[in-house]
Amino acid sequence: MKNKLIALLIGLLFTAGLVAWWMAPNVESVDPLPAAGPLQGKQALKITFTRPMQAEGVEERLALQPPQASEVTWNQSRTALTLTPHQLWPSGETLTLTLDSGAKSQRGLPLLRSHAWEFEISPAHLIYLWPADGDSNLYTLNMETGNNQALTTYPYGVLDFDISADGSKIYYSVWHSSEESAIYVFDRRTRETLPLLNCSLALCRSPKISPTGQFMAYERIPQAADIDPSIHIYNIENQLTSSVSESGHFAENPLWSSEGWLAFYDHTAQAFLFTNPSDGETVTFPNETGGSGSWSLMGDTFLATEIFLAGTGTASRHLLEFSLGTGLKRDFTPKNYLEDVNPVYSPDGDQIAFERKCLVASCWTPGRQLWVMSSDGEHARPLTDAPDYNHTKVVWHPNGQLLAYVRYNNAKLSEAPEIWTITRSGEENTRLVINGYSPRWLP
Repeated sequence: MKNKLIALLIGLLFTAGLVAWWMAPNVESVDPLPAAGPLQGKQALKITFTRPMQAEGVEERLALQPPQASEVTWNQSRTALTLTPHQLWPSGETLTLTLDSGAKSQRGLPLLRSHAWEFEISPAHLIYLWPADGDSNLYTLNMETGNNQALTTYPYGVLDFDISADGSKIYYSVWHSSEESAIYVFDRRTRETLPLLNCSLALCRSPKISPTGQFMAYERIPQAADIDPSIHIYNIENQLTSSVSESGHFAENPLWSSEGWLAFYDHTAQAFLFTNPSDGETVTFPNETGGSGSWSLMGDTFLATEIFLAGTGTASRHLLEFSLGTGLKRDFTPKNYLEDVNPVYSPDGDQIAFERKCLVASCWTPGRQLWVMSSDGEHARPLTDAPDYNHTKVVWHPNGQLLAYVRYNNAKLSEAPEIWTITRSGEENTRLVINGYSPRWLP
């Protein structure tokens, strides 16, 4: 009898163990699979469990190497978490995601084993327009292999483009005929291209996507000669369009800040205007020059060029920093015989790249050189020294250590423009593309 009881007890314990093992949570899947290809931009990682989980215990046992600040969100049933990085994944590196055992389901049963996944992160590609002397289309250049790939093949070419903050989508404008243009969106992960906005009797160009991806600003240039170009915002969520520039004013160059403010230049008012679509607030920065400006990393200041008339009759150009909060301006150009234009903040906000040219005979050159300085306007130094060449359209690599730019011969304009890269130290300068222009980095 005693042996039967022991056998029954063992059987019950074994059965209970089987039930506990069956009821214990486990990882059902991870998306994307490590073998599915390199991660791009801010691509999210998703872990799905077989049971509803206690969120806090899972998050305590979750780790990334190299460390990356991320946001963790759960579905309503607590069976799946999504991990989204705050910044772009570090391009070209290997990312390891680990989940230690011990995290409990909502029934109190533990995850019985640890998990680890390794993901390759895509190296940053260069995306650009080519050829400069014909109907240009979008191309990418793999910086590791040197391979070029065409992304579009439109007969009349692509006019310009922008990239979403997470690197997953490319927005570009196309001129279809004398009466119609359109803006398209290309999804890098699904490889699908969809029409986003059609424009009849107008050229819609310069698409600029907001940090959240909700809004797209663009220039609308009517076919009618007596109507000025204007700035519009397209709400991608509700598919509604609204004009943000004043009627009858010539406006161009939309640019979003990291905080969702839209800047554009109003030629009629001779000012940069800043507007916040979320609450309609506006701020004005008087400026007679216009051109390309740049937002600081925090989105609270804007840097742009302004013409200064010196007593000698020299029309120098200075870089002025404008604070949206205080309205104060700071001059970043130390002399009245310099031409400083087209500033661009680095990804970490500690440096500014810009173009500089000396305007007096003793140091004048046909072209503008590429310079960098610290974000407070100090320690300016040149990166290039090719007097005949203009160095323009500067873009920072996501790692902040490399810059791409367009170079063309200002003394011999028949030469094709070229796309080059240069290190932040200025030590390595490399030509990548002949007859290309408008480079950007695609994470």
